[in-house]
Amino acid sequence: MVYKINSNSNRILFIKQDGKISTFACNRSSSSEFAGIVFSPSGETLFANIQENGHTLAITGPWNAII
Repeated sequence: MVYKINSNSNRILFIKQDGKISTFACNRSSSSEFAGIVFSPSGETLFANIQENGHTLAITGPWNAII
């Protein structure tokens, strides 16, 4: 997973094993950027921070289904 910052959209992208890039998440709550993404030690939860909002999101999922 990577995050992209520009003036129009702040997104979290994922790169599949075949090299294709897809959008995973987009911050539509504000113009603030994602300030970091990290997986929990178990790999089951993705934490994403939104800088100016001061929010930390905990996202769980079947990660094998998207990768």
